Parts: sequence; structure tokens; C-alpha cells
Amino acid sequence: MPEPKPDSLTIADLHQDPANARRRTERSGDMLQRSLQEVGAARSIVIDEEGTILAGNGTVEAAGKVGITRVRVVDADGEEIIAVRRKGLTAEQKRRLAYYDNRTAELAEWDLDQLLADQQAGADFSGLWADDELGALLASLPAHAGDGAAGPPPEPETDRAEELQEKWGTERGQLWLIPSADGRRTHRLLCGDATAADDVARLLDGQRAHLAFTSPPYNVGANGKGGGVDLRERKYRNDDDDRTEDEYGTFLLAATDRMLERAETVMLNVQLLGGNKGAVIRLLWDRAGAFKDILHWVKPSAAPHIQPGVMGSRVEWVIGFSLTNPSKRFDRSPVDRGNLWNVVELAGASLTNEFTDLHNATFPPALAEHVVTSFSRPGDAVLDTFVGTGTTLAVAETTGRVGYGLDIEPAYVAVTLDRLSRLGLTPELAEATADA
Repeated sequence: MPEPKPDSLTIADLHQDPANARRRTERSGDMLQRSLQEVGAARSIVIDEEGTILAGNGTVEAAGKVGITRVRVVDADGEEIIAVRRKGLTAEQKRRLAYYDNRTAELAEWDLDQLLADQQAGADFSGLWADDELGALLASLPAHAGDGAAGPPPEPETDRAEELQEKWGTERGQLWLIPSADGRRTHRLLCGDATAADDVARLLDGQRAHLAFTSPPYNVGANGKGGGVDLRERKYRNDDDDRTEDEYGTFLLAATDRMLERAETVMLNVQLLGGNKGAVIRLLWDRAGAFKDILHWVKPSAAPHIQPGVMGSRVEWVIGFSLTNPSKRFDRSPVDRGNLWNVVELAGASLTNEFTDLHNATFPPALAEHVVTSFSRPGDAVLDTFVGTGTTLAVAETTGRVGYGLDIEPAYVAVTLDRLSRLGLTPELAEATADA
């Protein structure tokens, strides 16, 4: 389009900003029209070289409706204030004009979907809202803002793991990009090592996650509560999950540290079992300076322990850590004061889930949704370094977050890719290796 020429425009030459984050209500629009009819045009608007309105979209729309068509253009470089000297007003009209100018601005509303889209695109809101103000504003969006699909995420088809791995051709080192259904976000999935700093950095690609939520292997060993079944044979694919306590402690600390290096808040889901209790307690001791709190996931029922005198467990911990803010306050929680609790009761005992042939520690989507929506905001980056069958990434999609998933097992990555494809998403292989 040719550059607009000064003093030669009409209302028809101007274009509304398609990404205007300020939305006119019916009342504010009616009041703008009434003010133009009563006291006439008085304030300036701002356009760019192409005639797109940067400020004053509502004023231009109202002017067209009341028959004002002429536009006088004053070129400006931002080094001077442009003053509109309005003549011919009575004292009463001057007071009415001032009130109209302020009141019509108050009656407009923020377009939260546009704000969210701009935030996800990396818009700089510094100095406009404090973090808690913007969080409270976006928290009024529906819980599933930006959903790619209605209802809960589809279940993983773990019984087809071998077939899905062949279908997707998943291998160690591959990086997958998965655009969201609304086109505003891109999830990332890497087949890599949760304890390797380079892999986690490659996955995030310079982004710092707002929340990391994951469930690492529990070091279940030959846990007897499996009814006589040696769970080492079926807990995790290609991993017997039977380290010594020292080995497991080193593994758990390394995985936790990789998340702490790249996330504002870490929520680590673990069930205390005979093979990991000492390691988990040592983790809490070693990272006491980063410890925030513990969310207790209570299950309505669970498999009893078959050995006499040994307590069964209906509780799993979700341990909160943060290096940047180790206080008990979770700054990015959109939950109203007094409604954030340290207990959540949800079904989902891992020993009874239907996906044990591939991954015995699958947690239910309801737990992932609870953690993600309680400790992050729409548009936030959510990291899961043991993504397993993809529950956290699926929940990131359905709740308007940006998901970053990592898993060392190609079969799990294939199950996750297929699960997301059944949400209507289209995964794309971006890099075959780190050197691609």
C-alpha cells in the first residue's frame, strides 16, 4: 500500500489494528459516539506509515458512525508533543469533554485472548503490569484458554508402543516441534537424557520454564506389593529401575538440578518406597535451601502391602523447589488466596493403571492438570523431563501452556507424539541429532 500523504486522508483510508488488545464494549462505543455528537472530535489518534491505527481504534470507529470523515495528518518523530487546540467550546462542553475522555477509556476492556497471544509471542509487558497484576488478569480466562480440543486429553495407546515407534521412527537425539491447535504456541519434545544439561538446554532453546513438573522413576526394585510380580520386569521399558540407594540418590539429585537450572519452580512427583526413601530424604537435605513445600496427592484407594507390619501407601508427594524464590509462596499461582491447599485427592494408583506394560508410573491427567493450573499461568512454559506417555504435554496443550517434554526412551516419545496427534496436533521432526 502506498504511504499515506499528509492532509489527504479520510476515515476510509485508516485500518483498524487487527491485534488491538483493547476491546470496546457496547456501552463504551455508544458513549464515544455521544461525545462526538455533543462536543465533537477533540483528541488525536496515532497511525503508522501504512495507515494502521496504533492508538484510537475506538475513536475512529465511532467517528465513522456519526459521519465524521476527514482526517488531518501531522507527521511526528516522537520528539514533540502534538496538542489539539480545540476551539469554540462552552465552559460546560469543556467539562463534558474531559469526563467523556476519561470515562470512555474506563469502559473499554482488555481482550484477554489477544493479551495471552502477545505474551506467548514474547511481547514485553514490563512496566505495564506487575507480574501479579498480569497473572490476575489472565487468570480470569477460562481454565482451558487456547484449548486444542474439548474434554480431557486422549489416553496413551501404550499397547501399540512397538508399532508407534516404527510409525514415527523415534530415536535418541531427535527433536520434535508440535504447533498448538490455535497456532499461537509450539510445544517441543526431545528424545534425550533428563540428567544431561546439554539435552535440557537444547530442549528449551534459550527459554526458561516457569514450571517443571515431572515424575522420575521411583527405584521400585523388586517391590513386593506387586502381588508376587517382580516389578523390575515391567516398571519402565529398557530400565530395570533397580539402582542401589546411592546410585538412585545421585540420579535423582542430577535430574532435579537440571530442572532447577532451567525452571523457576520445580514440582517433583515421587512416591516413598523402600528403594528410594533415603535418597528422597537426602535430596530434601541437600537442596533444603531451594525447598518450598510439599503437595500431598492422596488416592482414595491403593493396593495394600502384602508383607505384615509394613504400611501401604495411598500418598505420593509432589515436592516444590525453587532457586529463585525458595519461600513458601508460589508467585505464579493464579489460584485465589485461601484456595491453594497442600492436599489433593485424586484416583490413579500406578499399580492399577492400564498402561503398566510400558510405563508403570503413569500419573492421571487430573493430577497434571491440577499442578499445571495451580502453579503456572496461561501462556507459561511447562517442562517435563520424564515425559513418559505425554500426560504433561497433553495438559499443556489443553490448558493453554507451552509444553517442553524430554524422555530417554524412543518408545515413550512415540506414544507421546501419537497421543498429541490425536489431540489434532501435527508433530514435525525438527532435528535428528544435536548436530543437525
